[in-house]
Amino acid sequence: MSQSSSLDEYKELVAAFLRERENHWAQGNPDRLKEIEAASSDDILRKWLWIVSIVGGVICFVVLPLGLAFLQRLIPSFLMAPLWVFLKLAMGLVLIAFFLAIYLTTSKPSKEA
Repeated sequence: MSQSSSLDEYKELVAAFLRERENHWAQGNPDRLKEIEAASSDDILRKWLWIVSIVGGVICFVVLPLGLAFLQRLIPSFLMAPLWVFLKLAMGLVLIAFFLAIYLTTSKPSKEA
C-alpha cells in the first residue's frame, strides 16, 4: 500500500464522518439532505476546514488570549504556563487547518464542460 492511498483513505474517513454529522444535523430537511448527498468528499472536507479556520482563528487568536490575559491576574503563574502552552498548540492546529484549506481549495481540479 502506497502512502498516497493511505492518506486518501484517511481523507475519505474524515469526510465520511463529517457527512454523517451533516446528515444528522439536517434531519427533516430533504433539500439539505440532497445537497449533502450531491457534494463530493473534497467539498465537505474543504467546507469544514474553512469553518474551523475562520471560527477557530477568531477564538484562538483573539478571544482566548484576551481571556487568559485577564485570568493571569487571578491565577498563579505556575498554573498559567500550561494554559498558554495549550493555547499555542491550539493556535498551531488552527494554522494547520487554514493551510490545508488553502491547499485543498487551490489544488481543486477545474470542472470542464
